[in-house]
Amino acid sequence: MEQYPANFATPSTDTPGTSQLTFSNPVTGGPSAGKTTAMEILEKFFKDHGCEVYLVPEAATELQKMGFSFPKLSADRKYNFQKELINMILYLEGALLRVIGKPEGRDIIIIMDRGVMDPSAYSSPAEWSAILKDLGLNEFELKHTRYDHVVHMVTAAEGAPNAYTLETNAVRVETPEQARDIDHKTRQAWIGHQYFDIVDNSGTANIHDKVNKVIQVICDRMGIPGQVAVPSNKRKWLIEKVDWKNFGVFEEFHTKHLYLVSHEPQVQERIRRRSKAGQSTYTLTRREYNKDCSGYSEKRTNCSEAEYNHSLKMKDRKRSSIYKRRRCFVYETMSFNLDIYCTPLPPRAHGVPYLVLEAFTNIPKGTPLPAGSVPPFLRIAKEITDNSEYSMFRLAEYSS
Repeated sequence: MEQYPANFATPSTDTPGTSQLTFSNPVTGGPSAGKTTAMEILEKFFKDHGCEVYLVPEAATELQKMGFSFPKLSADRKYNFQKELINMILYLEGALLRVIGKPEGRDIIIIMDRGVMDPSAYSSPAEWSAILKDLGLNEFELKHTRYDHVVHMVTAAEGAPNAYTLETNAVRVETPEQARDIDHKTRQAWIGHQYFDIVDNSGTANIHDKVNKVIQVICDRMGIPGQVAVPSNKRKWLIEKVDWKNFGVFEEFHTKHLYLVSHEPQVQERIRRRSKAGQSTYTLTRREYNKDCSGYSEKRTNCSEAEYNHSLKMKDRKRSSIYKRRRCFVYETMSFNLDIYCTPLPPRAHGVPYLVLEAFTNIPKGTPLPAGSVPPFLRIAKEITDNSEYSMFRLAEYSS
């Protein structure tokens, strides 16, 4: 079997902080979510902004155009279909990377119509594990190291039922109820990806409003200036109580954050190791504050283990490392992270193992979350989005 690149995302190849020129972004979602329209608009938007843009077609649709009707296949044929679907996705993505080679002066954005975790929404957990074993693949690598960012577009059957249609895809057969079920399963397939955003149908009068939300969240993640919809930002809340027994579906990681020495007063740099079951990903974050201190911009770069180890030599000795358990989950149409501070606790935590809820959302800071969107198994004490007392940068500082 051909060996495909484990990491579709292109990390820096020089030193931590090198601009990342290739950005891979699957657009996934439930049936009749608007992906087909989105792909066309995304291509034009990012080309107009000077990027090289490449589109990877939906492999499942191409396979079914050959005459298959997935719901009508026997169990054996469904299993074989799923295996070949994964092979096809990996081949298409790998072929594109091999043709592109190295960037040639412009940023590259690769937009996929679905990603390699999507087929798991159509298989039982046991079947999915067996398929990966047959193919010699590793779910951690497929989900966590392959793509820079994942956007999930919620089916029109949830929130915009009058817009639900089977006409935009010749092989679509799902009822609205089935579409909602598949949508939820697809969301769950991507739980744990470090940059996973859900775009729902709220606040949209038509598909173009919804696609503008997709464009905006990709721009926010890539650090591209401009605004076509309400921008998304990170919000944080201090949690005072958790009902651990009724938490629901989640994926948990152990993280280690450390700050690096910066010679620019307006710049903070930190690097993170994110681990599960002996496997890790590494991310460098560069935060640059505006000259008037009115805000900041952040850029994240995937790093190799070698780059991470090299960065340890540049650790800011005035600050401790920070250790957390990060529990990733989806509730309704929002993706959340719950951070549990672990020992050794940072100096300015004063022995308190803080619980901090985090979400990347276009709901403005200070504004209550919509009714029904706050997980019932969490009790929020207060919002701490811009409260420096709870920032990792301050918590890590050794007392003078």
